[in-house]
Amino acid sequence: GKRRVLQGNLEVQAIIGEGAYGVVLKCHNLQTNETVAVKEFKINSDDPDVEEVKRTSTREVEILRNLKHENIVSHLGDFYVGERLYVVMEYVPKTLLELLDECGGRGLSKEFVKSCMFQLCKAITFIHGGKYVYRDVKPENVLVDPHGVVKLCDFGLARARSETRGTTMAAGAGSSTFLVTTRSAMHGDTSITCRPEPPSATYATVPETATPKATS
Repeated sequence: GKRRVLQGNLEVQAIIGEGAYGVVLKCHNLQTNETVAVKEFKINSDDPDVEEVKRTSTREVEILRNLKHENIVSHLGDFYVGERLYVVMEYVPKTLLELLDECGGRGLSKEFVKSCMFQLCKAITFIHGGKYVYRDVKPENVLVDPHGVVKLCDFGLARARSETRGTTMAAGAGSSTFLVTTRSAMHGDTSITCRPEPPSATYATVPETATPKATS
């Protein structure tokens, strides 16, 4: 097909995700030789919900721009082409859903699941501390890099606390102790208590049989 380049330096290689309001593109940065992810919002002036898409996309980019944390996908920039908004993010090759599918029902190791849940706790703590609520934790929104580092992505449903109505924030939100439940990943062991991370803590690596590999 026709070669597509955004902003003169982002060569589109593949579509790697799609949602109601946008698609995520895997792109090669011709200037830095890096692989990045670019979310293209579906903003078309003839769509009946165009104003809602504009509000949602602008809010999502603003929230992501304000949240810099090791367990949240990094915002690298954003730009418009006409009225269509694009946001550039770091590229992480696998989602937690893909890793679970690769396990073929065997489940991930207990060590990896605890590490994954702990990192998610840290990300949510940071988001709540920034006066936001995420509201969309699910395996396809959890990215996992080859070293087992977990990163939340897709902030389309995230809101500032002041925007949410009928939502009760738990007392002590933002503390570093959480009770997290997961069912399918750990063969019936449904509760994990995440405690404060010691200075020497290291993350469990992704199981070798399900190690994410970047495609060229």
